[in-house]
Amino acid sequence: MKRANGSKMIGPAFRDVYDTMKIEFPNIHRYIKKRSGTDISDDLNYQETNTMLRKFAKLVKANYPDLFYVNIHDAVLYKTSDRPKIEKILGDLFKSNKPKFKVEDLKSEFNKMMEAKRTPRRSKKVKEKMIETLNIKLNKDNEIISFKSTWMKKIVGTKKELHRDVMFLKSLTPNPKRPASSLRLNITKAELNNLQPKIQRNQVQILIDRAA
Repeated sequence: MKRANGSKMIGPAFRDVYDTMKIEFPNIHRYIKKRSGTDISDDLNYQETNTMLRKFAKLVKANYPDLFYVNIHDAVLYKTSDRPKIEKILGDLFKSNKPKFKVEDLKSEFNKMMEAKRTPRRSKKVKEKMIETLNIKLNKDNEIISFKSTWMKKIVGTKKELHRDVMFLKSLTPNPKRPASSLRLNITKAELNNLQPKIQRNQVQILIDRAA
């Protein structure tokens, strides 16, 4: 039976992003192309289970059998005092390709949450209408140097002006010599395709900051 091609699972809105990955992330690109959508999901689940529930646990048992920790998918919950031990185990586990680990202080986050609950509620104010907003910054060569999708207060603008900005962004072409800006451009175009229904209803605004 012929295997499914993972690239066929990529929707048309993200086709440009997928193609750009061939330049930026060739290993991932080859992996997706060779695997089917179901295989990719199964492989990721296997890697998470094999790494955290087998390899990580084996190192803990061998080095720190009394260490208390809890696995939460690909995260590890542990006591602050045990951080050096956890970091050593993760360092041994990912010797060849060590990823960047993000450490979160749950106690600090819990205290912030409790403080927010103790803060007296202020009188309700009339909420300003917020609208989905694309903030795009261009350089003098009309290359996208920053792209951010957020929610902001509605700024006066007509539907005609919105469509003008959409057509302008879609007319931009990637620069092969600038893969990072090309990737941002492809992501922007994919986002515009996803927002097309809202654009037709004038429920999106685009703020373009052009270089002087």
